[in-house]
Amino acid sequence: MNRENKKKMVHHFNGVITSSSVIVVLHNLGLNVSEFSCLRRELRNVSANCFVLKNTLARLALLDTSHLVLQDSIKGPTVLVCSEDILSVSKVLVSFAKKNDLLSIIAGSTGKGIVGLSEINQFAELPPLLDIRSNLVSILRFPANKLVQVIKSPANKLASVILNYSKK
Repeated sequence: MNRENKKKMVHHFNGVITSSSVIVVLHNLGLNVSEFSCLRRELRNVSANCFVLKNTLARLALLDTSHLVLQDSIKGPTVLVCSEDILSVSKVLVSFAKKNDLLSIIAGSTGKGIVGLSEINQFAELPPLLDIRSNLVSILRFPANKLVQVIKSPANKLASVILNYSKK
């Protein structure tokens, strides 16, 4: 690959990294093509991109981005995963790494700082975003429901007294 093609590649991946809110660095310790294709397919299902670059090109692509903190993590056989949602990517990567010892999670970045392996494991254990939102809505609705019950209670009692009186 000539120098001009490398510059174009670095520029392209710099744009991909800049537009992503989450970057995770993995080490591929010998995945075969079918296993790596399976990982890519699972990541694509959660709207994440996975790519392999030479380490020098990956470090150059990280320049002038909010994910520059990952430069020290790029050593050895590196795979970069770019996404917008850290929860779904963490779930896929942790699940895949548990099934396959040839892939290890090194670090991640949310643009605000580095995210270690322990944090990525914690993100993987969280419930899906839709469940969190539905729980929040039910928590916010609870006081309103209680208020309606309290307001309705005297009218219900009065109605039951009238109903009992009319039966006699």
